[in-house]
Amino acid sequence: MQNRRATRRDVFVFDVGKNTYLASSLPGIAETCFSVLISRNPEHSLFKEQYSDASIKLSDTKKLLLNTGSFFRTSTIQDRSFLTFVHHTADGKTIELVSTDDLRNWKSRQTLEHFSQPPVFVDLPTIKRRRRIGAFVSIGRKHIGGFIGNKDFDDWDDQGTIFEGRSSSFDATHLEPIAVTEIPSGILLLYSAKNSENQLSIGAAIFDPNDLTQTRWRAHAPLWKAPHDWYAQPITFLGASFHGKYGTIFLQRADHTAESFPLPKLWEMYRLPKQVLTLKKTEKNSEKKIVTALQLVRFHSNPIIEPKDANTWEAMATFNAAAVTLEDRIHLLYRAQGHDGHSVLGYATSHDGIHIDERLEYPVYDPSQITQTPKTQDRKFVRHPYMSGGGTGGCEDPRLTRIDDTLYLTYTAFNGMQPPGVALTSISVNDFLAKRFDRWKKPRLISRFGHIQKNWVIFPEKVGGKIAILHNVSPRIMLELVDEIDAPALVIDSCPPRQADNAHRWDNIVRGAGAPPIRTEHGWLVLYHAMDAHDPNKYKVGAMLLDLADPQIIIARSPAPVLEPEEHYENNGYKWGVVFVCGAVVKNGTLFVYYGASDRTLAVATASLPHFLNELLGNRTPQIKAVTIQH
Repeated sequence: MQNRRATRRDVFVFDVGKNTYLASSLPGIAETCFSVLISRNPEHSLFKEQYSDASIKLSDTKKLLLNTGSFFRTSTIQDRSFLTFVHHTADGKTIELVSTDDLRNWKSRQTLEHFSQPPVFVDLPTIKRRRRIGAFVSIGRKHIGGFIGNKDFDDWDDQGTIFEGRSSSFDATHLEPIAVTEIPSGILLLYSAKNSENQLSIGAAIFDPNDLTQTRWRAHAPLWKAPHDWYAQPITFLGASFHGKYGTIFLQRADHTAESFPLPKLWEMYRLPKQVLTLKKTEKNSEKKIVTALQLVRFHSNPIIEPKDANTWEAMATFNAAAVTLEDRIHLLYRAQGHDGHSVLGYATSHDGIHIDERLEYPVYDPSQITQTPKTQDRKFVRHPYMSGGGTGGCEDPRLTRIDDTLYLTYTAFNGMQPPGVALTSISVNDFLAKRFDRWKKPRLISRFGHIQKNWVIFPEKVGGKIAILHNVSPRIMLELVDEIDAPALVIDSCPPRQADNAHRWDNIVRGAGAPPIRTEHGWLVLYHAMDAHDPNKYKVGAMLLDLADPQIIIARSPAPVLEPEEHYENNGYKWGVVFVCGAVVKNGTLFVYYGASDRTLAVATASLPHFLNELLGNRTPQIKAVTIQH
């Protein structure tokens, strides 16, 4: 075995069937021959040589000198591979089209006189028994043009400019097609582009196969961006692969081996407006959505807790709930509001996790009683810019964590006047089970006063011998490790959540952690809240796995929400489009996730924990890798 390094020149990449191939030359060994190498691993970081004597034969029967060819672009039409490229000669340049049936012998089809740059081709629907081929080609610096031709590639109907650069976006100029393929929702085109600052990116768009002038979808954010220190380097795109959970783009920099970069398949989120997908008929002839192993399944009788008009303290809303398992039962502390907007905590319990067996008629935690603020009847409705969940003050969004024989409760403390912060209190497990709720410790603020802070959670086990508090998940995981959580002087400084470079993901606006982390054999399972700028104002839930020894390392992350607002009770409350998780537990191998629906009711969703983790591990954080060749 020999690993080829920077001496080789990689030429192009293409998919055939379920495999991905790389064409690579070795200057000085055979200037007209190249190797065809195959990759079967999903990350496309290892290619093994299959042929070492492949060549391109031009129309004059001479083999192409590889150093006279550039800008290679591959296409697949009816399982046959085609290649277009610029051929440089003493008389100028031509655009050549060659094809192969065996991946070894590439033979000339013709010179493409209609094109000034190498196009990429795709099959189009047949009309009147006439097989049609679509072509995408760069026109100038800011446009991509479309053509429709026949099966012989010699009769072309110019569709004009079908795609333009966007002046204030990542794809303002230097638009170049890289690869095209047919997908259920249309014709998918991957293209390279630059912004006004000359940063190179990859974009994607979907076209109507019956009318290439109609763009059905276009990515608002890049699928990949070149690092800033690459700006001055010449970069050659070799092609793309659409296999695996992530797509892959291949490129080569000067004096480097080829590199493979994962591409999020944002295009899979697009659906035709009237297309019925992922639906099946049940025995009762109703329609039910099919979910994958990385989605939470709602309880069919949601919500499980709703407001009670008879109890003034919970007559308006009963939602975001903390959860903990004690003595084989699941105990819930849910946020409750009366019509004055003040938030307290109610108590409920369940043996099976979905049916409520007991629910107390009085609040079990009210910070106003502990801190001796005015009683309920004396409260005044105070409007404040924050107004979380319509609240005018109290304890919001509780999280429970058991450490040894103590239950620690973190929550958002809000008095209706100052910015909300994170407060901490605790109670012994024995007092909690005995319902001695007058024994909560006096709460104290553990976030910096005057800073808006929410969504802090405590790990149920020590990390590195210390108690860990997770207070930020964006742009990176941020922990505070403390020796003693009950220390009176404990105050944690935390920056407000900032957005990482997630523009290409669904969670491009991250809000914070949901339930406290759950320890699994594969890592800490963390559910978190996020929003998508392209689907605004909806709270959605994602999942990630953190390293057990170093939770700042993200092992895996869900490529799409595991729960998002779709049901009527998640959209018809006091805040449309909200699912908000505060509690999650594991019981008998099932993950129970409790979430507030539309800031009004409490619901539950479940998943088989082994299946959920297995699917999540299949979405490990992708790594940029140099391609290795074995021959």
